[in-house]
Amino acid sequence: MALVLVRGRLPQTYREWVLRDVTSRTWLVRHLLRTFLRLLIPLAILFIVLSQFGGPLNIILMALALGLIVGLYYSLSYASEANDARLRKYGYPPAYGSTIRDNRFSEEDRPE
Repeated sequence: MALVLVRGRLPQTYREWVLRDVTSRTWLVRHLLRTFLRLLIPLAILFIVLSQFGGPLNIILMALALGLIVGLYYSLSYASEANDARLRKYGYPPAYGSTIRDNRFSEEDRPE
């Protein structure tokens, strides 16, 4: 289990789950949640370090909030590419997740 956390990926046995995770309707929400959780530790460390300097708490919190917003925005900008890269780690072809999502959305837009 510790090896999985260090390498940052699930074992190959979860290949189909990763595909479902990346192509489901809520893929973007889960991507942003993963990014948010990854940013919490560095932001907490920065809060501890900056608060030791004795600066105003409101400025520290605003700076950390701005860092969180920028981090989430940057992650959102490359969400599709990042998730396609996740799928490539499990042996799927390039842009496989984007293709599946695009096909599903185009089918939903078609009139019946």
